Amino acid sequence: MMKRKMLRFCVLICMILLLTISVIAITENKVSAYHENTSIMVSSRSNGTLSVKISSDYTVLESESVAPMTVTVKDRYNFPVKNALVNIDVKNAAGKVFPDTVITNIDGIGKFNFTAKVNRETRFIITANASKEDFTSGEGRFEITVYFYHIPLSQIGAWSLGISAILALIVANTEVGKYSFFTIVLLPLYTRLRKEEVLDHFVRGQIYGYIMANPGKHYTSIKDSLKVTNGTLSYHLRTLEMQGFIKSKRDGTYKLFYPLHMKIPQRQGIKLSDLQINILDIIRQNSGPTQNYIAKALEVSQQTVSYNLKNMYREGIIRKEQIGRLVKYYIQET
Repeated sequence: MMKRKMLRFCVLICMILLLTISVIAITENKVSAYHENTSIMVSSRSNGTLSVKISSDYTVLESESVAPMTVTVKDRYNFPVKNALVNIDVKNAAGKVFPDTVITNIDGIGKFNFTAKVNRETRFIITANASKEDFTSGEGRFEITVYFYHIPLSQIGAWSLGISAILALIVANTEVGKYSFFTIVLLPLYTRLRKEEVLDHFVRGQIYGYIMANPGKHYTSIKDSLKVTNGTLSYHLRTLEMQGFIKSKRDGTYKLFYPLHMKIPQRQGIKLSDLQINILDIIRQNSGPTQNYIAKALEVSQQTVSYNLKNMYREGIIRKEQIGRLVKYYIQET
């Protein structure tokens, strides 16, 4: 109980300080406009006998973030073309690709990254021109939207920012903390929107559609499924919630989201993440595994495993036994 009260107190102080910084920053500087567009196109085309396709997990990207991309080259019979020379280009000088020339492997695949630095929402068209001896050239295209949000912090005392950062770290490992932190930072941008504009944004529409199809999903699950950043997800969730499209419920350390019209079910027991379920499976199958064993089996960091083991131990889901220097974990029998 004391830990929960301390956590709530830290969250409250963090919110107050960050809100103060945001208000001062906005009164002294203008925030860059957050222009919204609705359609995002991903396309490829081929000339002659080479088919070139660019693909990526990202069609929307935050300014200065990096999007890994793949270019695939095939011949007229749809077979991969090895050792094809692919030149990659972005017409807009604000966008960069690296490397800008790749050689395809045995599967006809080459890898590169894209990044852009913008001060407003901007669309970029990436082109890939492939060629090889005895083949005509082929060209592929990919369209990506890069957006920007920034709250300037000029003339704000360094001590205020430092205290806020420290308090933010205290709650950074909880869904409720992440949601609250990024919501407060991005709250001033929300006031620019009218309700009829809320679902116009492509990413926000994706988030709303996902919640409609998967009511009760928690914050981390939504972020992982849609491959968006904490800042992006928190901003759009808060906008949807404040304009009356969705509602949320806190469930322990989780933040669950539902369509507005849906009745929130009364949950019993503890909501486990997909990773925590996988950890429990490892413990069941290997009686008494160590933290290091679990991390290697799931191919995740030991810090991630340690954090989840502590949460499940605190909730009484698992127990641990120390044998010499080793700590082994077991399912808590009920």
